[in-house]
Amino acid sequence: MTKIIGLTVLVTTLAASCFAKSKGKTAPPEVSHGALAKFLPMAFAPVLREVKAKSRIPILLPRELPGPIGRAKFAHIDKAEATEYAISLYFELGIGDAGFAAFFAA
Repeated sequence: MTKIIGLTVLVTTLAASCFAKSKGKTAPPEVSHGALAKFLPMAFAPVLREVKAKSRIPILLPRELPGPIGRAKFAHIDKAEATEYAISLYFELGIGDAGFAAFFAA
């Protein structure tokens, strides 16, 4: 459990750092779902529409992913509700925790 909490804190810190670096480069709020996906890493594109449709809070995701996390190819929606969302990124699917890359939630 401690490893998961530590990893979540690390990924959250990395995501905040990426978001801060891209400040001023984010899409305007009126941009459509399809156009918004152009501002995010490709891994988020398949799940973005569903998360935005279910969640009523702003979806805050980094514009760029650092180092190894940037090579993640698959996104999975862990939770998408009116007041929260959680998205996991994976390098490979179907191999358990060995394929895990990052976790983003609000």
